[in-house]
Amino acid sequence: MLVDDVNPWQQGELDGLCGLYAIINAMKLLALSQKIEFTDASGAVLFRRLARYLDTRNKMPDALWDGTTYTHVKDFLAVARVFMKRQYGLDLVYRQLARKGQVVRKDVFWRFLDSALKGDGVYHFPLESSKNRVALVGLGHPLPHWTVAYRVTQRSLKLIDSGRRFTLKYVDCTLGEKQPNRWAIEPEHTFVIATL
Repeated sequence: MLVDDVNPWQQGELDGLCGLYAIINAMKLLALSQKIEFTDASGAVLFRRLARYLDTRNKMPDALWDGTTYTHVKDFLAVARVFMKRQYGLDLVYRQLARKGQVVRKDVFWRFLDSALKGDGVYHFPLESSKNRVALVGLGHPLPHWTVAYRVTQRSLKLIDSGRRFTLKYVDCTLGEKQPNRWAIEPEHTFVIATL
C-alpha cells in the first residue's frame, strides 16, 4: 500500500469526531490501494453523510464533544460501504477483529491483527479478498480514540491518525487494561476492512 502518498484528514483539537476521520482516512487508503484517487470533495461528502447519520439519530451535538462510540463506528462503516460502492464502484467487507474477552493477550492481538491485514489465511475473514486491508483500532486509555492501522511489525503498529502517520510501539501499549503512560488497545473495538 502506498501510504506515503496519503495526506490524511486531521481531526479538530476540540471535537470528539475521531471516528469520522478514521473512517474517511481508511476509505482513502483503500481507494488508493486500488489506484483510485479519493478526492477532497469525496472526503467532504462522506464527512457530511456520517455527520448527518449522527444528527438523524439525535446523537449530535453529544458526539461532537463526547466522541463516537463502537456502535457509531459500526454504523459509519455501513454508510461508508454504500458511499464507496456508489462513488467508486468498490465493494467493501469488514469484520470485528474479536469479540469481548476473546483476545486478552497483547501478543495474540498483534498476531491476529498482522494476519488480518496481510490476508495470509490464519485469521478468517468473510469473503476472502487478496486486496489490501486496513483496520480501525479503538483505543481506550488515556482517552478514547479511533485510529487506522495499515501495517503490523514485531515492535509496532503503523497508523494513519488525525493528520499524520504514527507508530504505536508494542512496549507503549496494553490490551484493555489502564496503565500510566500506555495506550490501551480494545480488541473488540477493532474492525478489519478490505475491498473485494
